[in-house]
Amino acid sequence: MMEKPTNVRLRELESEVVRIISRVTRLSQQEIRSNRDLSTELGVDSLTALHVVAALEKNFGITIPDEEIGRHRRLSDIVGRVENLLTDPDHRASTKAHPRKQDHTPTQEGK
Repeated sequence: MMEKPTNVRLRELESEVVRIISRVTRLSQQEIRSNRDLSTELGVDSLTALHVVAALEKNFGITIPDEEIGRHRRLSDIVGRVENLLTDPDHRASTKAHPRKQDHTPTQEGK
């Protein structure tokens, strides 16, 4: 099976990240794709940012270090970081060896 070109995989990754952020924050996908700052321009507070991180971690099987939460506030930054974590073999190995305990983070639908 041929592997998809990097730009296709990146677009698919971006679409999935947008879908997750939209579901958790209730922002439209268009607002998120505008690449505006989720915190200062779109009003995502720190608690909601934690829910976004938890959803990204669960969906992609990654662990985003706590000190990075809030550092990546635009779609391009978030997609880039998720991509880096997904392609880092050291991260993938450490995540499997020491998975972060996942809580049942509520989504907006569950409220």
